[in-house]
Amino acid sequence: MEAAAADVAPVIKAADLDGRYQIPARTDRVYDSIGRELAASHPTRITITRYQSLDVIGHHFLRYAMPSEFGDVNDEDRQKWGAVLEQHYSVIDDAVGRAMGSIGSDDLLLIVSGYGMEPMGFAKRTLERLVGDPDLNGTHEAAPDGFLLAYGGPVARRRSGTRASIVDVVPTMLYFLGLPIGRDMDGQARTELFRLVVHRGQAHHLYPHVADR
Repeated sequence: MEAAAADVAPVIKAADLDGRYQIPARTDRVYDSIGRELAASHPTRITITRYQSLDVIGHHFLRYAMPSEFGDVNDEDRQKWGAVLEQHYSVIDDAVGRAMGSIGSDDLLLIVSGYGMEPMGFAKRTLERLVGDPDLNGTHEAAPDGFLLAYGGPVARRRSGTRASIVDVVPTMLYFLGLPIGRDMDGQARTELFRLVVHRGQAHHLYPHVADR
């Protein structure tokens, strides 16, 4: 942890990027490094890593990634800051790629985004400039929904048309592991994520009890 925290190399290589905006991506890199070290030395049935840099950077750099939605971004700022958000996505993409390459044939990888982000309206941006954070320009209000991506051998190769919720993630993980789901839990297991097999004319999920193997 100390070695990762001492890493001062810039994560995001945008020109003249303020050091405070390097902290979220560097923190994610520290978490990712710790997660990989622990996974190698203390194997577990479940590993969960939270990446938070996209939220922080999205709030402040969305305007440069989507200049047409704001109308007041000049070419100099667009050239200077337009790649910041995309570079943060690259940090997360690298972590996802490593996870995809490391899981076994019976393992499950879930990639969860709790919410989306949209440009902050002109009135709220003006208010922030007067009494709040003048650089804030992204908001979660009325933003697109988040998403759940499932990857691995047990996963059905299709897109689910059923609307789900963030509270469905834990019941789905419990179902996959063959563990009981509390009746008082919010959410439900998204069983449609998993492959089906047919035995004697009846359909069964292929991997409901991986933990028993």
